[in-house]
Amino acid sequence: MSGLRIVRREERSEPATAREHWLGTDALLVLVVASTWGFAFSTFYLLPTFLVQELGVGPAEIGFVVGILGVSTVAFTVLAADWVERLPRRHAMAFGAFAMAVAAVGFTRVHALGPAIEVLRVLQGISYALVVTSVGTLMAELVPHERLSQALGLSGASMLVMNAVAPAVAEPLAATVGWRVVFLLAALAALVSAALALRIRERAPVAVATRAEERRRGAHHAHDGRRTDRMHDARRTAAPTRAVAAAAALASRNGLLLVLRGRLARQYAIILTLSGAAFGAVFTFQQPYALALGRARVGGFFVAYAAAAILVRVGFGHVPDRFGRHRVALAALVLYAAVVLAMAAMRPGLLEVFGAVFGLAHGIFYPAINALALVGSPVHERGRIVAIFTGSFSLGLWAGPTGLGVVAAHLGYPATFVVAAAGVTVAATILHRSPELRAAGALSLPAPPAQQADL
Repeated sequence: MSGLRIVRREERSEPATAREHWLGTDALLVLVVASTWGFAFSTFYLLPTFLVQELGVGPAEIGFVVGILGVSTVAFTVLAADWVERLPRRHAMAFGAFAMAVAAVGFTRVHALGPAIEVLRVLQGISYALVVTSVGTLMAELVPHERLSQALGLSGASMLVMNAVAPAVAEPLAATVGWRVVFLLAALAALVSAALALRIRERAPVAVATRAEERRRGAHHAHDGRRTDRMHDARRTAAPTRAVAAAAALASRNGLLLVLRGRLARQYAIILTLSGAAFGAVFTFQQPYALALGRARVGGFFVAYAAAAILVRVGFGHVPDRFGRHRVALAALVLYAAVVLAMAAMRPGLLEVFGAVFGLAHGIFYPAINALALVGSPVHERGRIVAIFTGSFSLGLWAGPTGLGVVAAHLGYPATFVVAAAGVTVAATILHRSPELRAAGALSLPAPPAQQADL
């Protein structure tokens, strides 16, 4: 008896352990899946170089081919959101990764512009929609709410690291053994990602959990021998259940449009579209522009970009939560516009400098703006808010390269960066003047109970 001691709740070690392990095993596996898939996806950031060196195409054609990814992602976003809400997220991720593998293998047979390359880019758009939406939703579910911005930053960093690794590996590999080997390596990475995705343990979607609860209740009634009452309940609730199921299906199809009726979601979508257009323009046209200025290789831009973005997200992922998501997102977006505008005066030796500053702005802005939208929206709309990010950003990825490719063909590459910077300036103005996004930035997540404060 003398060895017993009453331990107060405050002295227990669980909260400290939870604090140390707030990023659980399954969340870590999501990051690994995202990173592995990110290698395959990031390999195709060098697609403009492939098109110039192997197919000899001009800026308008480059913009068109690159832009197909964005428009296909937009077209598939609603269905992707439905899948992510209804199906196990790991299955959506695995299917998306497998689509990337098929597309990468298909590129080994591309020798000219035509329908084949368009179909392959559509497959990659489907892959992007499924994987990115699944990753964002899973991370929001698997980590504590007070770590939301940091978790979103880490999930982005898990893919960003491959923005550096994949081009750094692929560009010299293509120069020595050819692009076929590069595309096969990307396919292998995507297949590994698909296999790992199936090992993630996740919470059951609401619809699945509801059906499971109904089955448990039915089993309980059967065990009690209440056959008559159960048959009566079944007859009484059959019609309402069918009506609810039909309404749920309709809401799932139209849910994304319903969410977009809100001012916050609309403004979020516009900001992401404009910034996505600038992102697409920078990643697409800095390559042929630098090659035309005399650069032999362009992979250094991606290495510098990814290094800066990863540093910000990993080392300073807490900054939006601590200093205000709205304030930080606005400052980063202003920097975004400045560096895009400066790229109009690019010099070959400054490619890595531009990449680093662009990565700094991107690494701060996207976790902050995403956290703004998630915190300012109801919990049950979280999956569709992530889907809005995927669709809006992808709309920009289509509009930027496609439209600005025509600008580059007629006015030159510097004009593309001037127009892209103007679009980001408009986005910053919307963010600055939005009362909804400003109010979301002022929201603080509710403090959890004492026994859960360290989760």
